[in-house]
Amino acid sequence: MAKTGFSGRLMLLAMLVMMTGLASAERVARFYLEHTISRQVYGPILNRPGYRFQIGTDGYVVVEAPKGEVCFSTFPEVQYMGPFELETERIIALGKQAYSIVRLDSVSQPDIPVHIPVRPDVIVPPPVPMPTAPEARGAKWSGFETVEQGLAAEVWVEPMSRYKYDWELGGMEGKRGSDIKALRAGAGVSLGGWSLGLGVTMDAEHADSIIPPGLSVSDLRLEGGSGLLASLGYQRRLKLDRRWCALVGGTLTFRDESFDLIASTLTGIREPDEPDVEEDAEEDAEPPTPEEPTRVYETNKSKADLREIVLTLGGGIQYAADNWGARFEVLLHAFDDTDVKASLTVLGKNYELSGKRSHPLSVAFGGWFYPIQQLRLETRLSVGAETALRLGAAYEW
Repeated sequence: MAKTGFSGRLMLLAMLVMMTGLASAERVARFYLEHTISRQVYGPILNRPGYRFQIGTDGYVVVEAPKGEVCFSTFPEVQYMGPFELETERIIALGKQAYSIVRLDSVSQPDIPVHIPVRPDVIVPPPVPMPTAPEARGAKWSGFETVEQGLAAEVWVEPMSRYKYDWELGGMEGKRGSDIKALRAGAGVSLGGWSLGLGVTMDAEHADSIIPPGLSVSDLRLEGGSGLLASLGYQRRLKLDRRWCALVGGTLTFRDESFDLIASTLTGIREPDEPDVEEDAEEDAEPPTPEEPTRVYETNKSKADLREIVLTLGGGIQYAADNWGARFEVLLHAFDDTDVKASLTVLGKNYELSGKRSHPLSVAFGGWFYPIQQLRLETRLSVGAETALRLGAAYEW
């Protein structure tokens, strides 16, 4: 009995040692990635350096990162992404796609498979040691992280578009801060923060008189405007946290538009006829009141060309959820060069028409929504120096 009791104690001690060893075995985080648009889930993925996985035809490998974070690299090429905080609902960017970390738990390393094949007929070689990402060495990442922007093609229309100008005819000051109104439409492409756009202007006009009524011009307006516009811009998105970004950038815009210049100008002064005096009028009768001279105006139409280069700088903030987002920006016209080619001839004297931008500040509010994967619908409203409502649709790759 004593021997049996001793053997039993040895077995119990061995079991306790084994259980203690298993309990103290190193564990590793296991998680899945959910595409933010399609909601398709990929995984499981293990936060262990050298662990490979694939999403579609793209290969990735987990590299070393500080505790509580995860860092990736493309495979076989080395392009680091991260580190990212390892927590549920954390949005991460792999290539041009965004994913959310879901179903986070931990498992023992001895029970981990060495790879995740795309399909049964694809053989993935065993993991190999990978270098540590520079961002993963040492202390936790600090500073701004640039959000990658993929290729997108966009079409847009501005049913309401107004730009404020100060006008002058010769030495006569005209309207200040008055609007040219237009309908605009266009298309563009963007990649890596850069954007290029082309558009057309239709039904542009300055319906109110540019010049206040004066001695020589009683009315002056722009009508029937049309033309082309082109823009080149760059916007950098600096990540603040999981969903917020700071925006900073600028846009260079060129416009070339032609208008009908409608003018009512003075052509002469017609003197009144001499009043008739009756011969038999009484001596004390009041003489007839003489008529005032009459100014004669003539309405004519000529052409006016407006060419303009404007540099607009802007900054703001953006919030991006899984399939929608919103942004706010402050815009400043840092430079503009406006050339108006138009003139009037009044009583043999030539008057040049000139205009320049006024009110350099604007603010803009915008939002977007993904009804389906890769298709983005958006709207943007700006007020101030430029008041415009833009509606657009874009396809992303």
